[in-house]
Amino acid sequence: AGCSPLTGIGGEACEDAAHTIGAELGLHAAVKEVDPTQEEWLQAIMFLTDTGHKCDDWRQEFILLSDVLGVSMLVDAPERPMGLDICLDGKGARMLVKGRILDTEGNPVAGAKIDVWQTNDDGFDDVQQKGIRPDFNFRGVFRTGDDGSYWFWGAKPRSYPIPDDGPVGKLLGALGRHPYRPAHLPTSSRRQGFKPLSPISLTPTMNISIPMRCLGSRNR
Repeated sequence: AGCSPLTGIGGEACEDAAHTIGAELGLHAAVKEVDPTQEEWLQAIMFLTDTGHKCDDWRQEFILLSDVLGVSMLVDAPERPMGLDICLDGKGARMLVKGRILDTEGNPVAGAKIDVWQTNDDGFDDVQQKGIRPDFNFRGVFRTGDDGSYWFWGAKPRSYPIPDDGPVGKLLGALGRHPYRPAHLPTSSRRQGFKPLSPISLTPTMNISIPMRCLGSRNR
């Protein structure tokens, strides 16, 4: 039951999780290579403790930490009818997003699941403005038609800072990194029998001096 916060259950699932985290990710080897002092180890423990204290029902500082370390987990969003506007707060310049998903031979991929998410015109995710903006603002799931096509409405992306008022913000400062992300529209496409794709569309006016370091990840 000790690892229930991670897996939700105990028993074999806990053992599998421990094996994956400890062995497959090579954390033991990494610690041996870094050879931290007791003070450095304690600082790391306190950083993780502070990260946990910053979390609440809607803010997950550990997910933010995962993002800046290069691994991003999508938050489940409701499936929406094709052509819907994912901008639920009515802010920002309207933008039509459309295209087709084809296989490597040029055949349309019908029924592909497309996750899309972006910040609002103020630069906030919906979870950052719980109670202020509608739930799942600028989030949605669509499925391609028989010809592989999709289309929906959103808003022109803008650059924005991630929340930097917590431990993750302090980490970025210590690394000499700013909290800003360039204007972009991330999506994730999936269909059984195909490899998932997570392309990121950058706007022509984006600031190319702002780097993006993030890999997409999602439960299958």
